[in-house]
Amino acid sequence: MKTLLLAGAAIIALSTTAQADSGFIAHCQYHDKSIEVGMLADQNNNKAFVNAGAGDVMATHAPAPGGGTMVWENDTPTVWFVGPSRGHSSVKLNGKWRPMQCGGFQATSVATNDPAPAYVPPAAPADVAPPTYASAPASLRLPITFGNSGAYVAVSIGTIAANMLVDTGATGMTVSESIADSLIANGQATEAAAEMVGLAGGVKREFRQVDISSVTVGGHVVTNVHAGVVPDGSDMLLGLGVLAKVSGKFAINVANSTLDFD
Repeated sequence: MKTLLLAGAAIIALSTTAQADSGFIAHCQYHDKSIEVGMLADQNNNKAFVNAGAGDVMATHAPAPGGGTMVWENDTPTVWFVGPSRGHSSVKLNGKWRPMQCGGFQATSVATNDPAPAYVPPAAPADVAPPTYASAPASLRLPITFGNSGAYVAVSIGTIAANMLVDTGATGMTVSESIADSLIANGQATEAAAEMVGLAGGVKREFRQVDISSVTVGGHVVTNVHAGVVPDGSDMLLGLGVLAKVSGKFAINVANSTLDFD
């Protein structure tokens, strides 16, 4: 039987196979949960395990492109990435990569019994390679400035930098005529059918509309954004339609002058 001997932890049975091999364990932290990620690192095995407090889940490990280690749980879609340095690790939960902290792998001892076949490390699939994080925070906080109309945040509309008024009472987004024209000229937006929009006092007015290829908010790219066009000099509104695609929970933090996403 092959076992992984962990200091201060139970002996974890990994496979049926008493030679000495090497293994590693990483201690990680995801929010308030402590996680152990262990693996065999000899040339004859790619077995691993993950313990998030509810017992050991068997897994498979492989080198990640660009450094670090990928660990795939055998019976769940969860994927773990232990980065080559602290602060650059993440876990894929419900299809989305989320940052976590790991202290790196520490050597342990492994006892095995029969020789294992030649080992060819599996390559990590390109579509599961995790993003990298620079001391990744648990939430996104964007600086805002306050004006007479409210809170303004810097965004990129296509490749055009702009300050937009955060309007949680609006479902859509608006851009100025000059920006709309520039986006269309650069192939970053297309003209859409005009729409009747209700104004104060029950008045309705026809507004020009455009479909914008991308809007970037704090590094998050939202694609295929429909927007109304307003005269130059008007506030450009950033409404719920775009904000909700960055995160389902957000708030204007007046004390810190930030727009906070959870």
